[in-house]
Amino acid sequence: MATTDLAAKRLVSPVLTAKIVATLAADDAIQIGAANPKAIAELRLGRTLDPHAADFEKTVADALGTPVEHLFDPKFGSPVFPGIQRVLAAPVPVPAPEAAAGAAAAVGAPPKATVAIKDVHLPAAASLVHREISFTLPDWFHLLFTDLTYAVPGTFIVDVPTVTAPVQGALADCWLISAMASVAWCHSDAIAERTLKDGTGVVSGGGADYEFTFYASADWAAAKNVRVRDDVPQSSGGSYIYGRSSVAGETWPANLEKAFIGMRGATGIGEPSSSNYDELNYGDPAWAVASLVGRAPWYHAPNASDAWSTINTRCTNGRATQPMTAWTYGTGSATVSYDGSGIVANHAYSILGTESSGGHEYVILRNPWGYHEGTLNVLPGTWQGLTLPGDGVFALQLETFAQYYAGFGGA
Repeated sequence: MATTDLAAKRLVSPVLTAKIVATLAADDAIQIGAANPKAIAELRLGRTLDPHAADFEKTVADALGTPVEHLFDPKFGSPVFPGIQRVLAAPVPVPAPEAAAGAAAAVGAPPKATVAIKDVHLPAAASLVHREISFTLPDWFHLLFTDLTYAVPGTFIVDVPTVTAPVQGALADCWLISAMASVAWCHSDAIAERTLKDGTGVVSGGGADYEFTFYASADWAAAKNVRVRDDVPQSSGGSYIYGRSSVAGETWPANLEKAFIGMRGATGIGEPSSSNYDELNYGDPAWAVASLVGRAPWYHAPNASDAWSTINTRCTNGRATQPMTAWTYGTGSATVSYDGSGIVANHAYSILGTESSGGHEYVILRNPWGYHEGTLNVLPGTWQGLTLPGDGVFALQLETFAQYYAGFGGA
C-alpha cells in the first residue's frame, strides 16, 4: 500500500489570489470541473510535455505561474479551475454525542447538541454546503483560446472506443470526459452506434458530418440529435486544444465533446467559438452518463454504509457493467488535503470497478487527464489488463474514497 506525506510545504502563488466565502447554496446543482493542467501548459509553451518526465510537474507549474502545491485545489486560484464560482465543501466532522459530552464535562460546560453527517444520499439541497470562490486569471490564459482554428486530424474510431481513449483538454469538463470513458468501458456501442456519418460525408443540408444522439428529458426516453462537422479546434502548432484521444489518429472524444455543446448551449454550429466551448465548463458527471445512455441518473454518497455494495452490484467479477462516475469535494478542509494526495479537488473520475486485497476493499478509478493517479492508500499491480497505477487509472482504498470524494453516480 502506498501512502503520501500530506504535510508538504505550502507556498503562496505570486500570480493568483483566491478569496473564499462560506455560504449555503440555494439549490443542489452539482458543478464539477478541473481542466487538464498539462493541456493548458502545452498550449502556453507550444510543445508537447511528457507526464513521466522528471521535471514535468515543475514545467507545468512554471508555465501556469502556480506552485505545484496549489494546482489541484481551486482555493489557491489555480488556472485549472477557470471561471469557477461555487464548489461543494467537505462536511465538517463532529464528535459522537458521548465524546462531546465527555469533553464538555471535562471543562465544566453543558454538552452541546451535535448532528452527524453520514449516509447522505445525493442530491439533497438542504445538506449541501457550498463555498463561493473568486479569483483573477492571468492575462495569458484568455489569449490561449482566441480565434480557434479548425482541422480534421484523423478518423472517428480507429478500432473500438476504449476506456483509456478519452483524454481531457484545456476545458473544465472532466464531468463529461469521465462519463465518456465510463460509457466506453461498459457500452462501447453507445459511442459507435449512436453516431451517423453517411457515405458522402453529408448528414444534413448544413454540411454536417456527424449526428450524435443524446438524451435529456423528464423520463430520459426522448432522443436529442445534434449534428456537427467533423473538424475540431487545434492550436497553431497543430495540437488539440480541448478533448482528444490517446489513440493516434482517432477523433471521437473531440467530436463527441464538440457535439455536446448542443446539450448545454447553442446547437447547429459548424465551428463553435471558444465562448461556445465555455458552455462545457463545470457540470454533473452522472447527468452526462444519463445523456449518453438514455437512462435516468442516480446519485450516492461515498461515505454511506452501502457505498461498496452499491458499486459492486453494478459490476461483474469486479468490472463495472454499468457506467459510473465519482467526484471530489470542491476544495480541501481540515481533514481532507488534496495537496500531495494525487487526488484533485472538484474533479470527476470514471469508476471502472472494484478489487479486494489484503483485507481492504478498493475502488478502481480513472482520471480523465490520462495521468496523475492517486497516491494515498492505493494498490499497485495489474487489474483487468490495466497497470495500477498508470494512464490515470488507480485503485483507491474504500475508506479514502469515502473521505476524499463527495459523491458518485451514473445511469
